[in-house]
Amino acid sequence: MISVIITSYNRKKFLKTAVESVLSQDFKDYEITVVVNFNDLDEYLKEKGVNTIHVDRREVGVKIYEALKTINGEIVALLDDDDVFLQGKLRSIQEAFSNDIDFYRNEVVAIDSEGNEINSPFDRSEIRKIVRAGDHAIVDKRGVYKIQVQRRSPDF
Repeated sequence: MISVIITSYNRKKFLKTAVESVLSQDFKDYEITVVVNFNDLDEYLKEKGVNTIHVDRREVGVKIYEALKTINGEIVALLDDDDVFLQGKLRSIQEAFSNDIDFYRNEVVAIDSEGNEINSPFDRSEIRKIVRAGDHAIVDKRGVYKIQVQRRSPDF
């Protein structure tokens, strides 16, 4: 099973799009956990079968840590609230990890808020301008990790 962790802090604009990009995958052996500091989308997330954790901390590491304590998957895929997974992402992750690897990272594609590809291939300075403008999303930005955690205590 792949556990997809989506983190968000005070950003709701693209969260549904991020969730839908996971739900629309052709590979179905996954769970989604969203870690947020707001409850506006709780009903939507519940209807979609998404696990929700409320953490009132800005730090991404804290949010990921809280999610790791609750997930069931052996493989963890991280997705920011303003990013999306392209179709086939979870299947390619599963296939890669079936070769007994421990870390998987792929290329990114920059898109605008409408989902249109921006300046591909792109240079990093152009992406920084887009990100600063706030009208962006980065597709498949994060790596994916296979975890083998021994839970030593209930507090993990």
